[in-house]
Amino acid sequence: MEHKLLDHILKLINAEHKQLCKKDLPRIGSIFDTLINDEGGNEPDLMDAAQLFDELKTEIEIHVLEEDQFLLPLTKQILHDDVHEAHDIQSVQKTIHSFSHQHDHFDRKCERVIELLNSIHLHDDHSLDKVELVDLLSDVKLLLARHHEKEHHILFPALNERCQELLQAST
Repeated sequence: MEHKLLDHILKLINAEHKQLCKKDLPRIGSIFDTLINDEGGNEPDLMDAAQLFDELKTEIEIHVLEEDQFLLPLTKQILHDDVHEAHDIQSVQKTIHSFSHQHDHFDRKCERVIELLNSIHLHDDHSLDKVELVDLLSDVKLLLARHHEKEHHILFPALNERCQELLQAST
């Protein structure tokens, strides 16, 4: 596959990481904080949704950090023939497999937060906050799905194929 396309996909993935970690997740957390402070402990589903979101946020941040610091730089090196160590190549293959499962987990957890939010009844002065929260979470879910598509249907297969070629060439 052409390196320009894969380089472009890497840039898109990086932009999605920034969107998630610098804009969307902090904004959602801020709205949850406002709702919890104003609503107190009166709505257990709100507390459950906030806790579940905090778990999701932490998991996504760790995932993004691992991709940004390990997988994506090593991917660039492998795709441009700058890595030939079998250990590094095999490590990338294991990481690809692991990330596949994480993406599915994020989608399910995001959907569960949305379900919990849809089940709560807030005071009228917070109904717009709830709508914004559901909209933002739906946007995150969509962004995660697009991210998943890029990685699982384009980047990971190309990377896995290149890893196989490099491992065969080293034997």
